[in-house]
This record gives sequence, C-alpha cells and structure tokens, in this order.
Amino acid sequence: MKVLHFDLAAGFRGGQRQALLLHRNLLLAGIDSLLTVDAAGRLREKAAQDNIAGIVPLEVSRMRPDALARLRSSVSVLRLFRRVRPDIVLFHEPASLLYGPLAGSALRVQTRRVSFPIKPMSVRLKYRPLDLHVGVSEEISTYLRSLGLHHVHTVHSGIDLERFERPPASRPLAGNPHFKLLYVGAFHKMKGIEVLLAAFCKLASADVDRKLQLHLVGDGELLPAFRRDIEQQGLADRAVFHGFREDTEAFLVDADAVLVPSTYGEGSNGIIKEAMASGRPVIASDLACNAELMQAGVDGLLFRNTDAADLAQKIIELQRGDWIFDPDHLRATAARFSDTRMSSAYIDLYQRYLAERRPRKS
Repeated sequence: MKVLHFDLAAGFRGGQRQALLLHRNLLLAGIDSLLTVDAAGRLREKAAQDNIAGIVPLEVSRMRPDALARLRSSVSVLRLFRRVRPDIVLFHEPASLLYGPLAGSALRVQTRRVSFPIKPMSVRLKYRPLDLHVGVSEEISTYLRSLGLHHVHTVHSGIDLERFERPPASRPLAGNPHFKLLYVGAFHKMKGIEVLLAAFCKLASADVDRKLQLHLVGDGELLPAFRRDIEQQGLADRAVFHGFREDTEAFLVDADAVLVPSTYGEGSNGIIKEAMASGRPVIASDLACNAELMQAGVDGLLFRNTDAADLAQKIIELQRGDWIFDPDHLRATAARFSDTRMSSAYIDLYQRYLAERRPRKS
C-alpha cells in the first residue's frame, strides 16, 4: 500500500498537525507514505524538526485565489503522480482537490475538517469524483451525505497523547495566583472572539477581588481590535497575550478553565481534546461537533452558542466549585481521540476500499 498525502497550506495549525500525525503513524505501521507539502511552508520545517521522513516539497505559488495557485502547480503534481504511482491519494485541504483528476486509478480520498457550506459547483467538480470522503465529525459527515456524496465515514481528528503525558519543563501560567482562563486559537470571527470578550468584560466588572485573569494564545485579523477593546475596558492588566504558539501543552497544563467559544465552522476541535488530555476542564459552545467530544457536566461544560451571559455564568459556576471534574477521567475521555486510533481507522478504510477494487477470483 502506497499513500500520497497533500497538505500545501503555508502555515502550521490544527489541520497540518493532523496530516503530519497521520503520515508519521502510517510510516510507523510499515506503510509506504509520502506527504506533499509547501516547499516554503511551516509544515516542511516542522517535519524536519521532528525527524519525520517521506516529505515531498512542492513549489506553491502565493497568488490568489488558492485555486489559481494550485493550478500553476498541476504539471509538477502530474509528474509526482507518475513517479510515485500511489495506491491512495489523500487530500487534507480543499484547494488540493483540484489535483483529483490527475490521480489516475489511485483511490482518491479527502478529509473534510470544517463545517462550512460547499459551493454547488465545487460539489460537482471536486467532491463527487472522489472515491472516499472522511468527515472529522459526524456533523460534517451528515452534511456531506446530504450533498449526495457516497462512501462517507467519520474519523475524529486525533491528538498525540505523549505531548501531554510529560509536564512541560516551562509552565507559563505556573505560580499565578489568579483563576486562570485560557483561550487557545485563531482570532477569527468563527472562533467566537466577540462572545469571549463580552463574557470576560462582564465577569471582570463584577470581580472585585480581581481574581480572574485571561490568557490568550493565538493570532489572527481580529487580534488588534480585541487587544484595543481590552485596553479601552481598563482590563489590560487582566489579559495576557502570548501570541501564536505551537507548544499549547505548556499553557494548558496550568489553566483553571479552557474556553472554546466557537460560533460556527468547527470540525473536531483539537483544543477540547488537548485540554482534556491535560486534565483541565473545558467550557465550550454547544455546537453539535463540540457535543460529540464531551458530555456536558461529565467531561466539561457546554454553554449556549453565542450567549456571552451563559458563558460567564458557566465560568462563575466552575470558579466557585459547583462543578468538579476528575483529571484522570478527562484524560481517559481524551484517550478516545488518540492519533493512533485515528490512524488505525484510516488504515482500516484504506484496506477495505482497496480490497473492494481488487478483482475477485472466479
């Protein structure tokens, strides 16, 4: 079995971490796996840092839109297909689906990581010709089936549990006497940044003992406005901005509560799983995909989506001890979403669909 992956994103976020974990685990399972990456991207650098073999760099144009940039690389991709002759081609991000028609007789697979609607033209031209579709949540898989797509399966994104089994040497939040709220993620509208801001301002105004502190790890186009609003509210000393970091485990380990206020578009939120793997309680919006990962009141708390007052109330309840979550139980819940389980599920799908393609003996 020879698998050729495509993830040509320039940065290194949750999706790229997933692609790298799956590729690494296929190699460890003795499968011939290659991961095609942006030659100038962070994913290539991360693979080199982690000493992961089988990386195929591809020169990717920076022109916009992404579709034009990918089309410019079509000749190089076609040569790659002819040289590698893969049994399976797995596309980890939508723009690379443009290469589907070049894959010849290979089993063509795509992993859908977000719940954004897909344009009808894209469904016809990019998705329907594929052989196998993987949604990282049942919500996404149900949506893909509603488009008339066949051979749709759910495989939740996985996390590398080893990152959280050993406490980091440096704990950024350690020794802080405050009740530490932690947000890790991009500063984009879909992430519920406005909801987070409103909830924290409401809490801070009533926090006469000044015990609450908000730590924020991430970047994005809404970060400057968020920082400005915090300053205008007189809360600059209550919010700590750490910028974009890849070592999220160093922040999660000492957080009192991890906040996931996403309002739409999520797939299978990695921070929820990482927080549970760190034994830390999560307060997340009640999106269907979030509810797939955690049972409210058992594995964490869910608040009404977009409702800042409900988020603030859940924080108050956790702070005063209304809810107690056993760290060992949270870690056990996170273990259901290990990267090894994810990889095994993909291998099972590969073997099943390749077997169906083989001619049967008479």
